[in-house]
Amino acid sequence: MPSDTHPHPTLSVQPSARVQVDPAFQGQGLGSASLFALLAAGARRRVPLSYNLEVRAGNAAALRLYAAFGFDAAGRRKGYYAAPREDAVVMTRGAVSAEELDAWRARAARRGVRLAG
Repeated sequence: MPSDTHPHPTLSVQPSARVQVDPAFQGQGLGSASLFALLAAGARRRVPLSYNLEVRAGNAAALRLYAAFGFDAAGRRKGYYAAPREDAVVMTRGAVSAEELDAWRARAARRGVRLAG
């Protein structure tokens, strides 16, 4: 039932998935292509979405990738990962605009990469 402060009911859906690129294939743009496809799919829905993720604090390449796609560090989870024990950096970003999608496609094209989505 709607409350006085929130006249419309809200729904929070938080699907979770573990996504990683096999180390033998890293550095070939697969992470960028996968992340772009996810964000583009969300943008096509034309509803404001927000994205949250955790990444190993020591994974500099992933941190750069997420930052390039507009994610900001929002916190840290101490000892989140095991084997080896490591903190997670929590990163978030808001909805993706059509302009952002176009800019990412153009940047990838300059590197000879085609982003679909």
